[in-house]
Amino acid sequence: MRHPSRSASLSRRSLLRLLSGIGWLAVAGPAGAAGDKILDQGIGGTGIRPGPDDEGDRGIGGTGVVGTIRGFGSIIVNDLRIAYPPEVPVTIDGRPARVDDLRVGQVVRTLAVGGEGGLSTAGIAVIHEVVGPVQRAAPDRLTVLGQSVVTAGLPPEMPRPRVGERVAVSGLRRPDGSITASRIDPAGSAPDLVAGPVRRGPAGALRIGNLPLAGLDPALAGGRAVAEGSLTGGRLAVARAVPASEPFGAEARRLSIEAYVTREGGGFRTGAGYAVTGGGGLVPAGG
Repeated sequence: MRHPSRSASLSRRSLLRLLSGIGWLAVAGPAGAAGDKILDQGIGGTGIRPGPDDEGDRGIGGTGVVGTIRGFGSIIVNDLRIAYPPEVPVTIDGRPARVDDLRVGQVVRTLAVGGEGGLSTAGIAVIHEVVGPVQRAAPDRLTVLGQSVVTAGLPPEMPRPRVGERVAVSGLRRPDGSITASRIDPAGSAPDLVAGPVRRGPAGALRIGNLPLAGLDPALAGGRAVAEGSLTGGRLAVARAVPASEPFGAEARRLSIEAYVTREGGGFRTGAGYAVTGGGGLVPAGG
């Protein structure tokens, strides 16, 4: 892979600020720069491997990681093994949780810093793409809060929820707006929540997927946002919403992000709805 020009590097850096989970989670602050040493890891996976000149991202300049937990013994995300202390702070959709609440298949956001023993983190945020009632159920697909959720890839032992049950869906959005679920858990008393690209529907109404959003700030249209509230009359009455940007902070000088992507003009965009300038030739034609 050739090294990008300065202008391409800057445009990529600006766009990667947008690739995030939930903006109000306090694991880290505003965004960092993209590194040049990026290796594809399967469908949409991006695993960053420190080179000999990187000293493992030691000190200021960690790796901001967004991806699916694939294993434990540390956590394994995007093929990176990230250690954490026994009492590491954990949040689920911005609310305090415990290490014991972490599960394979959850999508997480974390800042990993290198040292003599490898990568480690001081905080882990679990981020759901949608939390709410199941409105329709088919053998390989659900509708949750107006979001189409593909369940075909879930482990066979994981129970499939029924219509009316409230669930929390971990997964990644495809460019068509559907969510490929990697895990589905009971939602309990958690409020309704949806994260994704905000579009304008008929008559200019704002929506994520097929869910109209009442009371959402129009300034969020066109980008990814996270909206929380309650389902009323087929609409989400938004109590809190944020742009899902600025995920890490100045200390994150590299990013490792798992996403579905598709070509768009000379660049590409992720299923979350962000346009990315540069690098479109690296994306397979099939997405």
